[in-house]
Amino acid sequence: MMLPTQNWIWPVLRGERVQLRQIDRREALTIYPHMADADLWRYRNSDMPRSVGDVAAYIHATCERPFIARESLVLGIEWRTTRQIVGMVGLLGIDQAARRAELGSLWLARSLWGRGVAHEACQLLIDYAFGPLELRRLDVLIYAGNTRSLRCFEHLGAHFLYSDSGILRGRRWQRHHFAITAPETDPPDGASL
Repeated sequence: MMLPTQNWIWPVLRGERVQLRQIDRREALTIYPHMADADLWRYRNSDMPRSVGDVAAYIHATCERPFIARESLVLGIEWRTTRQIVGMVGLLGIDQAARRAELGSLWLARSLWGRGVAHEACQLLIDYAFGPLELRRLDVLIYAGNTRSLRCFEHLGAHFLYSDSGILRGRRWQRHHFAITAPETDPPDGASL
């Protein structure tokens, strides 16, 4: 389901240390060194980019094409002191009728791990989802072993729903499903508090 046209613009969401904004394929050259880190791709279903051209194609496939189709909103995490993209985060599979989406596509440059940057970026996007976009639920999928993401989303108020298994890179992995609900919304059925 698509979002209404009047709400469908590339937002700029400003935080203390980061801002979330549209990514341009021409930024692939400065983004590539951050994305060329195998640890970033351990829990992702896409392959690690091997070139600047791969990063440009990733930006098109992950950010631009789904935005034009009004299906997803994936933004770059810009480090405000350098004005360079150091990560991404997005709302995927936006369903306006159900007022929900998946919060995902999160990655962050290794140099910023453990500093609360992912938390700040996700909180900006959550506030935008529950505010101007008027969504009421964000689903989160975290693969077992991804303890950094698990801690980040727990601190953001994600409620555990259930675990199951799925295929990631040809192997079966345990997955944990969480939901973050708008403040005036009750936690989803089956959520632990």
